[in-house]
Amino acid sequence: MRQIFVLFTLACVMAFGSEVSFAQSDFIERLINFVIFFLILWYFGASKIKQIFLDRQEGISSAFNRTQEEEQRIKREKEKVKQALQEAKSKASEIISLAKKDSYLISQKYEEKLDRDIKMIVANNEQKLQQQEREMIQEEVQRSLDEICQNLQHDSEYYARAMIKGMKQ
Repeated sequence: MRQIFVLFTLACVMAFGSEVSFAQSDFIERLINFVIFFLILWYFGASKIKQIFLDRQEGISSAFNRTQEEEQRIKREKEKVKQALQEAKSKASEIISLAKKDSYLISQKYEEKLDRDIKMIVANNEQKLQQQEREMIQEEVQRSLDEICQNLQHDSEYYARAMIKGMKQ
């Protein structure tokens, strides 16, 4: 790399190191040729070159506009999604609150039904207990009355015999 740089520097010094006067150079002819070449290119190619640059400018502008429209569309969709998310969150919280309310109402309904059933069972058991107590009392009374009646029958026979004996004497 260093050798190439040294060779290039030497070549430049040798080429420009010689003394050349402005009168001996063909600078003006070359300048005139360049201007003519540029004017010919301008005459034949300016409209095409302008069209190429205009087409390129329009392409860049349309791509930029499409990009901006796409960005706006994405922003609108993002807002719609955010709004839908908010609606979904509010609906979810509403559904949860309704579910809690329904579960509370259902539990209250079943508690009330359970309380009624328990009260009815207790009342039925009390009625059965009272019925059994009455039956036991009735049986006891009946048995006591039967005993008393039996005793009375024995006593009435005894008194009847005693009266008959007393009349016979």
